[in-house]
Amino acid sequence: MSITELALLVGGTLGVGVVSALLPLVPIEVYVLGVAATTTGPWAVIAGAAALGQAAGKCLIFTASRRAGSSPAVAGRWQRWTARRRAAAQREVVGDGPIVHRSNPLTALSRRMWDGLRRSRISALGVLAASAVAGIPPLLATSVLAAATRISLVEFAGVCLIGRFLRFTAVVLAPDLVR
Repeated sequence: MSITELALLVGGTLGVGVVSALLPLVPIEVYVLGVAATTTGPWAVIAGAAALGQAAGKCLIFTASRRAGSSPAVAGRWQRWTARRRAAAQREVVGDGPIVHRSNPLTALSRRMWDGLRRSRISALGVLAASAVAGIPPLLATSVLAAATRISLVEFAGVCLIGRFLRFTAVVLAPDLVR
C-alpha cells in the first residue's frame, strides 16, 4: 500500500468516523469491516483513524450538550420536560381504574445508567467506558448525559478514544477469523 493510498484510507476513515458519530444512521462498524476485508492496510491505523473520528464527533456532542445545559432558557425547558417524562414513566392510568406503577425494563436500565453517571466520577467513567467499548448504553446517549456530570472534556475524550479503539480493533480483526 502506497503512502497516498494510506493517507486516503486514513482521511476517509476519519471523515466517516466523525459523520457516524454525529449521525447514527451511518454505521462506522460496517465501514470499518468493509475496509478491513478489502484492503491490506495496517489494522491499528484503520482502528485508530475510526476511533479518532468517532471520539472527535462525540466530543462535539459532549461540548454542545454541556453548553446547552448551562443556558438558562434551555435548562428551564429541560427541567420541565424531564419532570413530565419522569411523572409519565412512573404511572399509567388503566381505563377508569387506579394509577399503577409501570415496570418497564428499559426505563429501569436507563435509570441505572443515569445513576451510574451521577454517582461518582469513577462510576461515570465506567459507564462511559462500557458505552465506548460495547455500545451499551449507546455512546450517543451517554455523550449527552455525561455532559451533565463532573467528567472533564479531557477525561471524556480519553475514555472515548481508548474504548472506541478497542471496539474497532475487534471489528478490524473480525475478517481474519473467517478467512
